[in-house]
Amino acid sequence: MSEMTAKAALPACPVETTLTLIGDKWKVLILRDLMPGTKRFGELKKSVGNVSQKVLTAQLRAMEENGLVHREVYAEVPPRVEYSLTELGKSLKPILDSMWAWGEEYASVDMTMESFCTMYEEDVRPSLKQSTWLTKENIIQKKILPYLGKRKVSEITAKDVMDWHNQMRKLKTKTGKSLSPTYLKTIHGQLSTIFNHAVKYYDLSTNPARKAGALGEEEGKEMLFWTKEEYKQFAEEMMDKPLSYYAFQLLYWCGIRSGELLALTPADFNFKKKTLQINKSYQRLKGKDVISTPKTKNSVRTVIMPQFLCDEMQDCLKLYYSLKPDDRIFPVTKYYLNHEMERGCKASGVKKIRVHDLRHSHVSLLINMGYTALAIGKRVGHSAEKITYRYAHLFPSVQQDMAEQLDAENMEEELNEVEGGLANVG
Repeated sequence: MSEMTAKAALPACPVETTLTLIGDKWKVLILRDLMPGTKRFGELKKSVGNVSQKVLTAQLRAMEENGLVHREVYAEVPPRVEYSLTELGKSLKPILDSMWAWGEEYASVDMTMESFCTMYEEDVRPSLKQSTWLTKENIIQKKILPYLGKRKVSEITAKDVMDWHNQMRKLKTKTGKSLSPTYLKTIHGQLSTIFNHAVKYYDLSTNPARKAGALGEEEGKEMLFWTKEEYKQFAEEMMDKPLSYYAFQLLYWCGIRSGELLALTPADFNFKKKTLQINKSYQRLKGKDVISTPKTKNSVRTVIMPQFLCDEMQDCLKLYYSLKPDDRIFPVTKYYLNHEMERGCKASGVKKIRVHDLRHSHVSLLINMGYTALAIGKRVGHSAEKITYRYAHLFPSVQQDMAEQLDAENMEEELNEVEGGLANVG
């Protein structure tokens, strides 16, 4: 078809003409990605996104026929094909620039909270652990969208957020209790995070959640722990179930997290070196077993076990007939551990604590043994600063020693003053 014939076949309306040439989604995205310069087919397919090879080929051919795209074939083995925009194609840049500006304006001004949360998910989910995103998603779907989902992001005010606060305070749990201050703080934090994302990346002017102020507060939870004697009393009652006994032995004597425990495999143990490698964590998400990376970078660590625990874990592995190196040693859930914890507390008569409090108990034991916050932190996967901050109240001997030394320092200074005064008198 000649250029004159082709133009004669176009609609009379200029807008319709433009749509005829670039009205397809893929054509616009091809223009966008070729505007900076030449690309090979594979590069273009990757940058355009979720488009099939067949569709992309068809769109490029159509744009080539319409004079928007130039195809250059190089006589190489294998043949190399490159695509670039013609001058006519490049002349569409003002249209693309306007579409970009309009899209940004729409995203930040006219998009509903429901639509924006979809974009938010696309932006942040790839960089988050599955468990982290599921927590966020639950709050978004159940606590934010039912109340603010149909509102335009740019039109939500601090007063709207305060009204939402009041609605959250009225909500009840399945047992009829109000939402805890900690959870209220968490859901407000998620709403504020969404608005911060809109401010940072989509030109929202302000964060109304920040203006509205906090909702709830962090509860000061009492840190419970067992003494060594209490734990041994508990452990004795666990011996009727070897799986439970060995699990709690690792939790108490190594200070590992329950998720780290449930992810352990035979390959993580080196009994010659008496080491336990912590490099993964277990969670039960949406009815499926999920093994992910540990909680933090510091959580990846090697724990040296006492000899008695090495002996016990070798006995534990002998309980299995066909355990592979990468099979989970404890094929149970956190619910199972919690249930066994309650059973053991009741049977032994020791005070009830959580499974996670065994980790506190391990830290407490090491503190009483005189180890530094730095050494303890490396063993349990915390920074020294966090150990000092979280467990400061468990350093009584150190605190007492400090106070006694300060007393001695003060007394020495007073004696020097007295002796100096007597010398002057003499």
